[in-house]
Amino acid sequence: MGKVRGYKRVLAIVLAATVALVFSFSMSYAATGSPENASGVKGDNIGRYTVSKTKTATFNYFTKKKLKTYYVTNVVKRKGVTYKVTAIGKNAFKGLKNMKTLKLKGKYLKTVKTGAFNGWTKAHKKKLIVKINTKNPNKKALKNRLIKMGIPSKNIKFVKF
Repeated sequence: MGKVRGYKRVLAIVLAATVALVFSFSMSYAATGSPENASGVKGDNIGRYTVSKTKTATFNYFTKKKLKTYYVTNVVKRKGVTYKVTAIGKNAFKGLKNMKTLKLKGKYLKTVKTGAFNGWTKAHKKKLIVKINTKNPNKKALKNRLIKMGIPSKNIKFVKF
């Protein structure tokens, strides 16, 4: 009987140490921002973002696929920390067949990575309307990048949000 209690104690200690180790590893991994998602502020259509130590975020994808208008926000919040959205990642808009309007509200947005519109046909790209925040200092560079990706220049507009 005494040995069984001893084994139970050892097992409980090992289990507690394992849980503590895994939890501390996941917290340090979250601090690097690699796989962590942050939910955007209201109005971003449930987007997923990767956050970094430098308090910036990259937009990755939308979780809702059947909306007609999508928003990429200016900032996102995660655990009380505000991150500036500076990039749109690869495959960010893949599978959004119903999307007619994309509103890039971010004034910190700098880049749209190659492949953001993977899976889109030329006809679908020609119908898409993109609205870029007039307060974004990189708005002309973003417009040129979107034109290179196949979005017609007449469909890219600068709007005050």
